[in-house]
Amino acid sequence: EAVRACLDAHHVLVLPGPPEDSERTEGLPTVILEAFDAGRPVIAGNTGGCSEVVDGKVGFLVPSGDLDACQKSLEKLAQDPEGLRGKSEAARTRSKGYDSVEVAKKIKRLLLNPS
Repeated sequence: EAVRACLDAHHVLVLPGPPEDSERTEGLPTVILEAFDAGRPVIAGNTGGCSEVVDGKVGFLVPSGDLDACQKSLEKLAQDPEGLRGKSEAARTRSKGYDSVEVAKKIKRLLLNPS
C-alpha cells in the first residue's frame, strides 16, 4: 500500500540502477511492475531485467547509474505532456501482461506444451 501511495503521488518512477563500474546488478525490480500498474512511466538503468520490460513505449532506458541521463529523460517528459500521457497508458497496458493470473497461465502453457 505504501508503494502504491508513493507512486500515486508522482508522475514517473526513476530507478537509475548501480553505477556501471559496480559489480552489483538488478534482477527485475518489482517496483517497475508496480509502477506500470499505476500507469507510471519508468526511467531505469540498463541493468539486469530492467531492459526486458522498459523501452521507449513505457519510459526510458538509460545507462546504469547515469543520473545525467535520468535528468534528461525527466526533462523530456516534463516538456511533452502528451508523451507523458502516452507512456502512462502504455505502462498500464503493459502491466496486464505481468498480472499473476496471466503469468500462471503462461507457465502452465509452457509446461504442458514445451515445443
